[in-house]
Amino acid sequence: MTVVAGRMLTALIVLVAAVAAHDSARANHFILCDDAKCLNDATTTGDFDPSTVAQSYVIVALYSDQSGDTQYMRLRRNPGTDVPPRLAGSFFTVRHGGVAKRFVIPSDPAPGLAPGEELVFATTDDFSDDLAGSKPPDYILPPRFLPTDGGSIDLNGLNAWDFGPLPIDGSTALLRSGETARPCFSSHLSGTWCVAGGFSNAVEYVNDGLNRYFITASEPDIDAIESGRLAGWRRTGLGLPVLTTSEPECCKTPTPPVPVCRYYFPPPMGAAHFFSAFEDECAAVRQRFPEALLETRAAFFVVLPSDDGVCPGSWKPVFRIWDGLTAQHRYLDSQGRSALEALVRQGWVLEGRGADGVAWCE
Repeated sequence: MTVVAGRMLTALIVLVAAVAAHDSARANHFILCDDAKCLNDATTTGDFDPSTVAQSYVIVALYSDQSGDTQYMRLRRNPGTDVPPRLAGSFFTVRHGGVAKRFVIPSDPAPGLAPGEELVFATTDDFSDDLAGSKPPDYILPPRFLPTDGGSIDLNGLNAWDFGPLPIDGSTALLRSGETARPCFSSHLSGTWCVAGGFSNAVEYVNDGLNRYFITASEPDIDAIESGRLAGWRRTGLGLPVLTTSEPECCKTPTPPVPVCRYYFPPPMGAAHFFSAFEDECAAVRQRFPEALLETRAAFFVVLPSDDGVCPGSWKPVFRIWDGLTAQHRYLDSQGRSALEALVRQGWVLEGRGADGVAWCE
């Protein structure tokens, strides 16, 4: 994969203008709790009125990439407010279904926050590029704090924003008005920035008890597994770089990226997922296996190899390998070469284009 400025990042942050960076690190207090607890537990720290603080600010924008690794939200101090810019001990609560997450703001803003100015809460702790030094957000969020498939968010239990699914192409933010816009923001600490997205990471998991592998680049999947709501799964340490749109801003592609379909084969067909970047394969699965569930036509985007399995330019192959005993697949690149060779010795079969079974290119 060829990436702008030669750096493979979850999101490339492009500097538009900047102010001097603040030199203090931000600690965080993050709680995952059931909905009832977050609804009933309104404990805060600090000697202030939470409702007064909440009425002095408004959440104006949310952003996430597909995996939820890179997220931000913009909090604006209301114009005309004469309430001191206190925030230490205040909390954001996000709810989605029966799950609630709470982030307790650990400190007041850096001095000088004026009415109408914004604070940026982001999972990325350093918005630097090759031309600038360290550029931190105002506060650091934990990964996947925002549910990409929609939910609600409030400050100190007030002024809740019920939002729909977030754009996950990496190049679009959701505004409180319901409109979308380029993911640009003005941080109180670090100035004005825009995110050039379109790139994410797919993570591979294994369930040892079920003897099943699963790979995903989607925040709802990753959050459900890593929060423990889907028990028994753990990271294998392997994964794949993927694109999140057919027109990525982050990356130069030799050919237009294509979507990868994702099917689920229920028991007794294997209880496993199947991915393909080839349109004819996606159509053939639907025709040959009507019981298979098409979960999405675009799990992520990739570049296709040639018919004989050759990837263009500097792009690298991703291999698809199938186990006839368990009717499951794995998808491995050069980082998983030793695992791939071990699977071949165990009787797994390479699929895809060419003799090496190339599924797509990264």
